[in-house]
Amino acid sequence: MRFTPGMLVLLFSATVLLAAFPIYVHAQSAAVSRLYISPQAGCCVYNTATFFVSIMVNLTEGEVINVFDVRLNYTGFYSPATGTGFLQAKTIDYSGNLFGTSGDVLAECIDAVGYGQGSCSGGDRAGGQVHMSEGGSNVYGLKTALLFRIQFEVYGTGSSVFSFDLTGLVNPGVNPLNPQLFNPHDIQVVASDGIFANTGLAAFFNYEPSTPPALLPGNSVLFDAGASLNGTSPTPLVNPSYDWNFGDGNKTLNQSSPKIQHVFRLPGSYDVQLNVTEANGSHDSIVRKLVVVPALGGLLLTVLDQRGTPIRGGILVRLFNASLSVALFEQSVDSAGQTTFKDLTPGSYLLKFSGPGYQNASRTESVIAGWTTQDNVNLVATPVPPSDNSGLLIFGGSVLAGVGLATLGLVLKRRRSRSRKSFSGKRLT
Repeated sequence: MRFTPGMLVLLFSATVLLAAFPIYVHAQSAAVSRLYISPQAGCCVYNTATFFVSIMVNLTEGEVINVFDVRLNYTGFYSPATGTGFLQAKTIDYSGNLFGTSGDVLAECIDAVGYGQGSCSGGDRAGGQVHMSEGGSNVYGLKTALLFRIQFEVYGTGSSVFSFDLTGLVNPGVNPLNPQLFNPHDIQVVASDGIFANTGLAAFFNYEPSTPPALLPGNSVLFDAGASLNGTSPTPLVNPSYDWNFGDGNKTLNQSSPKIQHVFRLPGSYDVQLNVTEANGSHDSIVRKLVVVPALGGLLLTVLDQRGTPIRGGILVRLFNASLSVALFEQSVDSAGQTTFKDLTPGSYLLKFSGPGYQNASRTESVIAGWTTQDNVNLVATPVPPSDNSGLLIFGGSVLAGVGLATLGLVLKRRRSRSRKSFSGKRLT
């Protein structure tokens, strides 16, 4: 679930006000925050029994959040209607999480059905998914904390991969021009997935980019199959070997270490297959899809007025880089008050905003490879100038002067008339 302008207005009622052409930058940290599942690998729970997994956050130093929006997919969903699958999410527990008693639930959903007092969003699917979103008081890094726990019930045997579908962590974004106001934006996140199995060998791997948060061409990716497990009993694998097929024509066979580095040369979607074989002959395989994105970034901007309402059209946005005085791109905001710049080379950009009824403003934004930076821009309405009544005053003065002269002429005429009558009525002696 992406945060809509309405949700952001509800969560962050204060807004950022820009004076004429102020400039500030959202700082980017070298490290990124992480979402992960604990335990990463679980096993040995059977029919009608339950177990918990915890969704954890490791917030990088110097970062701050006051909203999370996380959705977890799990395979092997048990459907009572069809009798297929073996695992079903039953409850969500967020007591004692990072927000404590300050939190307000925004979404709480299991398999597209609202849980507790929560609700679902339009993107929630009907089977094999848990969605939790909450806002609360600011939480500052460096910090490791719980987001929520999920209780699962087991209806048979099999293996299930837990993977993140949404990883939204929102920074309230204090405005340096006015520390009492906010400018919310998503922060960069790397997610680590997990697995549960209760029968035989279960192959599994996680992967992590060397240049987080995205998988980029030409940069190494660390693959780690160390969470592969024996689903029947919590015992170590027996002298396992690992075979990798990276989906780009490259393979690595009979490797004794569960970790390996690989570089994808081109952007694209790759089906990476892992085969794990134990010395006793048991074996299993898993295929996971990876997406390597171009080493470019983007900007998604929402332009708002002083009250936090989107300005629906009429605002021109021009984008400059540091070395050019001519705009690289210019475009107007759409009917939702948004504008998007795609396929930008990573670096710093200056944006200028102008439109009838609003003061000109500007700011700088950092573009990160493989990441779309989201931001809000609040514009100040142009003051209405006082009415110019000088013409009316001149006209009024002229009229009054004309009336005065006419009245004076009439009085003088009457006086001359009376003088003539008086003179003509006298007798000569």
